[in-house]
Formats: sequence, structure tokens, C-alpha cells
Amino acid sequence: MGLSSPDFLEGKYLGTNTRIDFISGAVFDIAPRWKLRPTTHVTMTNGTPISVDLNLAAIYNKKIWLGAMHRFNDSFGAFVQYQITSQFKVGMAYDQTVFEFAGYNKGTKCCCLAILYSRTKESVHRVISKLNSIQ
Repeated sequence: MGLSSPDFLEGKYLGTNTRIDFISGAVFDIAPRWKLRPTTHVTMTNGTPISVDLNLAAIYNKKIWLGAMHRFNDSFGAFVQYQITSQFKVGMAYDQTVFEFAGYNKGTKCCCLAILYSRTKESVHRVISKLNSIQ
């Protein structure tokens, strides 16, 4: 579960572009090699309608992710991801607007590469040390 608000610490949280994101989700074991991960993402921005995304991903053997999403009053979509190594993941996604603006676009396609960094204290010090040696 998470809550974020860009620019909050800079004191801009009362401005006209205030944005608040709420994210929640869980992972459930459903079979020996299968997991199910439902998530919700709610975005509230001053002057715009609230955006609610529902996502559902099936994860096979911690390597292959197959999923679907729905953004209320806007679009439906699907995605696939593959965990190449513990540090790299590639994926593709497609969503199609089906409501008010459906006639103005032919959907959105996205390819992504995720690089996952270890968050241990030792790995952080190793990265900082490498960055310092570059300067």
C-alpha cells in the first residue's frame, strides 16, 4: 500500500495542480508455480476527475507475467512481461480507449525495460562508490 503526492515537501500541495496517488495490491499463491497479483491505483488531481485503475496479473514461476487492466470510464488493456534475470525485466502492453475518446485514437502500445536495483545497504554503498570514482 502506498500514498504519494509530488511536490508535497516543497510546499506546493495546496496549489492548483495538487496530485495524490494511492496504490494498493497483494500477491496470492494460487498453485505451486502460479501467483495472482491484483492492484489498484487511484489518482486525484485538482480540477480533473478521479482516475481509478484496476490491474490483475498472473505470474508463472516468477518469470512470466500476464495481465489485464481497466481504467474506469476510459480504457481496457493487457500486458505481458518476462523476467530475464533477477535484475532485468522486459514487457509489452496495449490499452484501448473504449469510452468518450474512443474515436480519436487506435490504442496505445508500450514496450518497456525494467532495471531492478538491489536495495541492500551494501549494494547502495557499492553504487555510490562507483559513482564517486567516475567523478
